[in-house]
Amino acid sequence: MGVSYPDKVLSLFLIAPLPLVEPREVTDGRQEIYDFWVQGWSKYPDLDEAAFKEALVGGSQLAYNNVHTTFSDALTEYTIPQGMRNYNRDRLDEYHTMSVKFFADRTPHSLEKLRRIKFPVRLVQCGGDVAYPIAFAQELLQRLLDAGVDADLDVVEGAPHFGTVTHFKEFNPRIHDFIISHTTDDVPPAPKVVTSPFDLVSLDLDWTPETDEMTYIDLEDWQREYSFDFRAALDWAYPLPP
Repeated sequence: MGVSYPDKVLSLFLIAPLPLVEPREVTDGRQEIYDFWVQGWSKYPDLDEAAFKEALVGGSQLAYNNVHTTFSDALTEYTIPQGMRNYNRDRLDEYHTMSVKFFADRTPHSLEKLRRIKFPVRLVQCGGDVAYPIAFAQELLQRLLDAGVDADLDVVEGAPHFGTVTHFKEFNPRIHDFIISHTTDDVPPAPKVVTSPFDLVSLDLDWTPETDEMTYIDLEDWQREYSFDFRAALDWAYPLPP
């Protein structure tokens, strides 16, 4: 967006920015998650729940490392049925494009294209990102600086790739301060009560925002103990024809 339509962008705040080129080992990990997802559908109308669970574990490891909160677990339970509907056995090619090819086939923007960016850019590295260590963000920053872009880099220590889910207390003030620092108009007072359009509390998914604290668990323990009713999710997302 910033390169293609720079006149429509005032600033960019990029959290866990993708590297210039996707690392081969990350592509392999994404492919493995995809392969397990495909295997999960291989016995349809029966499900290979063990394969689905392996895909879920791989995705969770990429997103959260071994950090879990009631919010991240609620998001997982909410998105599994969505995924089974959007990427069912008839849409596996689309799923591969979205989850693997989009990342693996990217190429870096040329310096000529990056010079179109005439607005400030803040890169925010998730310090605990297992897929993309800080060296990739530093390389991207240098690329932007070489193109003459007003760019800088911040780090949220310990945050996994989906750091806004687990480290929202660190991210929210950063987002607020960045926007305010680049706002020239008067800012109206914030509302006293803000309700999320994704109010997971109403979904009865055991999210407890008042006491939502991070817990660090062993991935193998989580894989062994975690259970999910994939059949119920399938019946909601992809019902059998009458």
